[in-house]
Amino acid sequence: MIIACDMDDVLVDFWPTLLAFYNERHKTDFCKDHFLSYSAWETWGGTREEAIEECYEFYKTDAFKMITPVNGAVTAVNHLVDAHELSVVTGRPHETADTTRESLDIHFFGRFNSVYHTNAFSRINAPSSKADVCAEIGATVIIEDYLGHAIECANAGMRVLLFDQPWNRGQIVCGGLIERVYSWGEVCEKLL
Repeated sequence: MIIACDMDDVLVDFWPTLLAFYNERHKTDFCKDHFLSYSAWETWGGTREEAIEECYEFYKTDAFKMITPVNGAVTAVNHLVDAHELSVVTGRPHETADTTRESLDIHFFGRFNSVYHTNAFSRINAPSSKADVCAEIGATVIIEDYLGHAIECANAGMRVLLFDQPWNRGQIVCGGLIERVYSWGEVCEKLL
């Protein structure tokens, strides 16, 4: 089976690291639980374009380059790769490809066959559909945290394991192809 994994807040702790950067720059005190929407600008203010620029500034930092794995991700991926083919399908922009690959090599060396960037929040590239990318690579399962991508993939017939996050709790996810998960241990129980 081919499994697609999102990168940020599935494999690595993106939001806590981004917010540490943002809070230091803007003298704010945001934490991940404040974000009931994945659209950062809806919580910290400003426009979508300003939020994208803020992320691009973050992408230049050592903190982004050294982002740490989500608790349990390394062990779980090591187990999953023994039984399945794994690929990363991330909403990160193509401009982060080198840093994304370096991060994967540090924490998940040789575990992912390929990495696809869908440009969900790119300032120059048009976004691609995660469902379309997954169909192209033959993935039948995606591990995701953003409900919009989860619904899109489920509507395309994929099984979705949706990591519980503040930005996806406001929506009721009932049965079907989307299953809410709370840990990488639970992901392994469902896929092994």
